Amino acid sequence: MARATRPSYLAIAATICTLLTHGALSKTTGDPIQVQPPAGQGDGLAYDTTIAGLDAFASNLTAGIEFAQAAGGGWYDPKLCSGGYCVYGNRQAANGRGVAVVTTGTNMQRIKRMEPIMGRRENNGPTAAGDPGFEERDVPGRGVVLVANRTLRRGDTLMAWTPVLFVHKSLYKDLSEDEQGRLLAAAVHLLPDATRDRFKRMMLTANAGGGKRDLREVVKRLSFETNMAYRFAPSDMDNEKHYVTYPEVVSLAHDCRGNVAYYIDGAHTHHSTVARKVAPGEELTMSYVDPFMPRAQRQEWVDKWKKTGCSCAHCTAGGDLGALARSDERLAEIQSIEAVLKEPDSKGVTTDMLARLVELYKEERLEPRMSDMYELVAINYNNLGYAKRATKYALLAAQAGAVERGADANDIVAMRILAKDPEGHYSWRTRVPKSKGKGNKVAGK
Repeated sequence: MARATRPSYLAIAATICTLLTHGALSKTTGDPIQVQPPAGQGDGLAYDTTIAGLDAFASNLTAGIEFAQAAGGGWYDPKLCSGGYCVYGNRQAANGRGVAVVTTGTNMQRIKRMEPIMGRRENNGPTAAGDPGFEERDVPGRGVVLVANRTLRRGDTLMAWTPVLFVHKSLYKDLSEDEQGRLLAAAVHLLPDATRDRFKRMMLTANAGGGKRDLREVVKRLSFETNMAYRFAPSDMDNEKHYVTYPEVVSLAHDCRGNVAYYIDGAHTHHSTVARKVAPGEELTMSYVDPFMPRAQRQEWVDKWKKTGCSCAHCTAGGDLGALARSDERLAEIQSIEAVLKEPDSKGVTTDMLARLVELYKEERLEPRMSDMYELVAINYNNLGYAKRATKYALLAAQAGAVERGADANDIVAMRILAKDPEGHYSWRTRVPKSKGKGNKVAGK
């Protein structure tokens, strides 16, 4: 049997130009892109539903547009731009996963430099060898979700994915909705077939249950935000921010007390790790909103994102209003204690206060966000002269940091330094009155 080959970019360009010449992709007569179900899969999803926005691809292009191969590797530049934002694609990136980009020329150069990292095999797919420990399930009205098929434990890595789409955030305010949709649809079209199908499947999940989000809205609401120029820029600075899309991650459903922690590394790869023990048959979830916000604020954010309030178990509590109120009280107490512990000159820091903070985090089931708390507790135990307790919580902070930020995170190194020599650390006994001198008996505890 002859080996099937993927159509080249030039072949795609020629096809588009031919269709444009014959009017087959005019805005009024163009056939919408359809999604076909995988063979033998009857999952209740409307695969023959039109994917709003994708059918507009090339509908506004003119027959005179030129498609030219960009210099440098497998990057393709169709010369499709608007307002300083241009479309680019690379089907060979990330070992054939591909990536599409809608951004400025300067940012495009930054993205090109990431291509070798994107090609690392550990950066795309489930991270466990053999059985990844979870499977996809199609749930009517919800779309695709991930469910554990064996017991998963804290620290088990689940998957890592490079982005399939980068979109400059400012595009949404600088261009008209029609222009946004035109560039986005063109970008998605440049992805490899398998990746594009995965993208369409993500859109179907986003619209499960009767949603009507178009491509523009799905990209904006289901992407993560990253900064191409300065990764740690203040949150109120746009500074080359981009929306980055990982279609597979959407299957991790939202839960304000999710069982999965995630982080996005310096190369914009999305990593997810089990935050607490997950039983077989249990759904894998993560929080897409700040879990430290009180319930009313979480509801507001989820409503903006999903067009419906959060229905997770922590937000509903089975209708127990008392439980909901107690949760908000715990969150308020967490903020109050942490405000005191973060202030070097604050008075009244006690070991009871530190133990209470640890207890509150556990009661609130904040396992995906433990590292900062453990670090704060470790530092404050050291401030008070409790070397053994400082070491204990510094090691816990390092372990939690590996789950939440990756094994190479700077915070992990800092906590290992503290654990190795608490008495030589800058924080040693800084909260102990000088009058007590070096003979404070708590030093070894």
